[in-house]
Amino acid sequence: MIGVPSHMKSLVAAVRSPETAAEIEAYCAAATDIVSEIKLVDTSIADAPSVINGGADIVVIEAGRAGGADIEALERLCAYVTRGGSFIVIMEEPSADVVRRLFRAGVTDVLPTPVAPMELVAALNAARDREFARRAAAPGAAKGRIVTVVKTAGGVGATTIAANLAGAIARLQAGRVALVDLDIQFGQAATTLDLRPRMNVLDAVRAGARLDPTLLASTMQAHSSGVLVLGAPSEITPLEAINEQFIERLFANLRAVAAVSVIEIPAAWSQWIGDVLDRSDLAVVVAEPTVRSAAGAARIAQSFVDFGLTKLGVYVLVNKYEKTIENNERAKRIAEIFRTKPGGAVRLDAKAAAEAGDRGLLFADAAARTQATKDFETNARNIAATLGIEIAEETAPAPPLERILAGRLGLNRGRNP
Repeated sequence: MIGVPSHMKSLVAAVRSPETAAEIEAYCAAATDIVSEIKLVDTSIADAPSVINGGADIVVIEAGRAGGADIEALERLCAYVTRGGSFIVIMEEPSADVVRRLFRAGVTDVLPTPVAPMELVAALNAARDREFARRAAAPGAAKGRIVTVVKTAGGVGATTIAANLAGAIARLQAGRVALVDLDIQFGQAATTLDLRPRMNVLDAVRAGARLDPTLLASTMQAHSSGVLVLGAPSEITPLEAINEQFIERLFANLRAVAAVSVIEIPAAWSQWIGDVLDRSDLAVVVAEPTVRSAAGAARIAQSFVDFGLTKLGVYVLVNKYEKTIENNERAKRIAEIFRTKPGGAVRLDAKAAAEAGDRGLLFADAAARTQATKDFETNARNIAATLGIEIAEETAPAPPLERILAGRLGLNRGRNP
């Protein structure tokens, strides 16, 4: 197709059934990122090149009852339409031998007629995912930034922070954003976003040296926010399943796939956690204004020293924050453990947290006007500024928590703002 905007995907369908045409039309209307041309035809497969007129990112052909000559025509057509795209063939009673021939030729999906709507949707979804993976792996410098979320104690809300930070950074329109859950024993990032991914981190691990930007992007699932999610496995997995070689490959490919990647790591540390942090551009340390969290922060700070992470940038984010002098002091003390100042906070909002958690939504979708949602936006902007990422200009970045606390405690008197 000609004249399709670069951010859109193109689809051409030549089908015999009005019902199939209607299903494809409804799918494209709901997708919002597909420019489609759907034609009802009653011609032979040999005439298909003129019908599809140059191909598209996704091509759908309904072949009816195809004989030997039709199969050969489909094989020739495949070379014409699958230059980096997807080719879906719908036909009557395809034999296993025919399906194998078409797959070898490059057809990406073969569906029997009458095609079930759910099967057609699944094939179109897979085609969209392949096109996204192809574009994600387009040549270019791997300049993406990586932020790793570190929890100071269990229950501090690190998964909620990671998911909502990723969503908030995506809304800054600074490029693609990925969320990767490396908590391979108890990770819940995908569940938090109400996703049921077909693939997970272990699929990327099993790829070994074959892992590249295209393959990595194909293992991810796009959330409605635009965030690409690579979830943890559904079963408890030994930490030894991940090693330094995988982390090196994963990070190199993440930098090619996404402008910003948010990583969540497990509470139980092993040697590869040090590799993750060593390759990260920033560690977001999630804490609560509690003695328990402060004790965990001290252990983490010592682990940073033990791993030799003396140059790692640290952004202390205080979760479940309430405005009291005592909490302000605790937040400052936790930050001082890392020889830094508090980077930001997320206000305590049990109602919004419950609403988002129960429905598998981001705060921005479940409780858009709450202070907690605004806090996520503030922290996203502050983190983007820390990483030197250019973002869409809307409002000036909010001051970090350290300035808020200093003003409240009267510590700014006599100082320049």
